[in-house]
Amino acid sequence: MPDPKISRAVLIGTHTYHVHGERQLENLPAVKNNLSALAAVLTDPTLWGLERGSCIQIEQPEHEDQFVLPVRLAAQEAEDTLLVYYSGHGFGDPNSDELFLGKPHTRKGDLFTSFRYEWLRRELQQVPARRKIVVLDCCFAGRALGRRMSGETDIPAVTYIEGSCVLVSSAGDRTSLSPKNERLTAFTGELVHFLNEGVTGGPQLMDINTLYQQVRISMERKSRPVPHIDSANLASSICLARNRKYRPPAAPTTVTAPTVPAGRRETMAEDLALIGELTKLMGSQWHEYKDQLISVTTSGKSQVAAALFSRQGPSDEELLAACVLLESSYAEYSAVLQKPIKIFFGRPTYAERKASKQASMLISLTLAALYRHGADRPLWEKWCRVARDDFYKFHEDLSEEPEKSERQYSASAAFGGWGPSDEDRQRHAVYLVSVVELFERFHARISHRPE
Repeated sequence: MPDPKISRAVLIGTHTYHVHGERQLENLPAVKNNLSALAAVLTDPTLWGLERGSCIQIEQPEHEDQFVLPVRLAAQEAEDTLLVYYSGHGFGDPNSDELFLGKPHTRKGDLFTSFRYEWLRRELQQVPARRKIVVLDCCFAGRALGRRMSGETDIPAVTYIEGSCVLVSSAGDRTSLSPKNERLTAFTGELVHFLNEGVTGGPQLMDINTLYQQVRISMERKSRPVPHIDSANLASSICLARNRKYRPPAAPTTVTAPTVPAGRRETMAEDLALIGELTKLMGSQWHEYKDQLISVTTSGKSQVAAALFSRQGPSDEELLAACVLLESSYAEYSAVLQKPIKIFFGRPTYAERKASKQASMLISLTLAALYRHGADRPLWEKWCRVARDDFYKFHEDLSEEPEKSERQYSASAAFGGWGPSDEDRQRHAVYLVSVVELFERFHARISHRPE
């Protein structure tokens, strides 16, 4: 958790635009509320606890120095963490990947009347603070990540900020949303909600990645523009608030081997069957879940894995052995995910990394289901958390990189010159909702131990 005494935040917002006529921009009254709501959360002593004087609000910045100088002054005092937030209109240069931010006298169509984000990025590059967080709630905000189109994954070096995490409200080719009947903009509203309310089953201290995952899932459920994130040097692990919904785990028990009463055999079989249903829906390499799980836990002990699906269920010893083998396989897949992707030669390839992420997610779900029936409560709680985090990572990839299947973009649409049709997009959106609903049904099930 960043030290609030030596951390600073600069919140910038443009909500009223003074140019009249055809080039007038729409006013955004929710932006004014964004600043006060976010400041209230950041200065709440029960959450982060920044001093009020350490959280600067800049409304209606008229000139470039009103963007840059407050950041520079805050940076001189921020020995730990510096957070910079902007909310307002955003614009993309049609001739480049650059992002421009709105000012009160910005005219529609005249980028030279707005603020060039690159100047802010360069200022942040020079900041001596250990960690930097940039949050942008504006249209085309993804361009701050070097992503003009939502499907692109390459990040040009010019967008890089050492030791930083950049969280944006939309992709580089997408608009953001400020609903007329809501007090805050869509993205900041979700961000403030989870910071203030907490995350059920989440960690004690909420890091940026956890917040991002929660906001993204919530926005996707509402069919709203989804946020994006990029970080350097594990900056997304920076914690921003205490989790009000955190519940400490029960005291550790000395029992290490899962003990499964005979009455729970059918329940455990139902758990595994539900994971099988999820894999079938995903149409993945794991479409034959039973066979794949047995394959993962072989190593000369295929009878151990087969016992998981036997009519009478596994013995305590067989269940423990299966868990040990599964944890070993999970570690192997995780090791693949730690390596950078090799674009042209070498391993892992993009496909191998994607398959490893999918496999590790399914294994963590299985371990959570198996430990649910054992006596080792801390291990059950651990794998419930891991399974949730693995699913969010997998789901993020699924949202951005649709595969070739009847439930996702067709190959011709995904890779053709014209891109996916509206029908393809709708089909993929329905598919994503189905995967999320099934996962949440399963996770809700394994998050409660049977009596």
